[in-house]
Amino acid sequence: MKTLCQIGLFMLLPWSVWAAEPCKITAISDEATAIKALDDLTPEVRDADSKDCIATALDLLSELRSKKAIPELIRYLPFKREIAPEEKEGFYLHLPFEGYDQPAVLALATVAESARSALIDTIKSDGAASETKQSAAHALALSFLYGPEQNPGKAILYLRDSERRADSDTRAKIEQAALYVLNTPACKRFESKCKEAERESALK
Repeated sequence: MKTLCQIGLFMLLPWSVWAAEPCKITAISDEATAIKALDDLTPEVRDADSKDCIATALDLLSELRSKKAIPELIRYLPFKREIAPEEKEGFYLHLPFEGYDQPAVLALATVAESARSALIDTIKSDGAASETKQSAAHALALSFLYGPEQNPGKAILYLRDSERRADSDTRAKIEQAALYVLNTPACKRFESKCKEAERESALK
């Protein structure tokens, strides 16, 4: 005779199987389905199919410059794209560019100005992990690099402006973000612009 526990597990099984239904890349076709895919999954997934699904959704939202997706994009800041074995050996399937390995960073950068306040809030947050805050700072820098400004140094000025209106604890977090921006590949490539922005912010 089945125990009540066994019967309960049996009754729950169909729901569990349905809830665990894998994401299908072919189902991601527009802003709504891309956001739903991200909502159904988490940045911490480990299986390759789910990672591919997340990357596909983030890439589409990046192309669409989706403002509606900003909360999900912030949640996926820690997510890193699965790199193909060929690329690990130096044979690139597509041209490498800054932000490719972190598609949520790139997607937020393409949204640009509309995402910046959410990125600042993430940097100032007590609950965000250090790596997430660094990714937010990176996205902020790229939003100025890939935007019409084409100047990652503007991110430093943006951060410093927020720093002046913050309390001491928050200023320390923003200061760390500014230092991180200075060491991004973007600021290495546009070193003179970033250093000029740092000098300008020091004079204010």
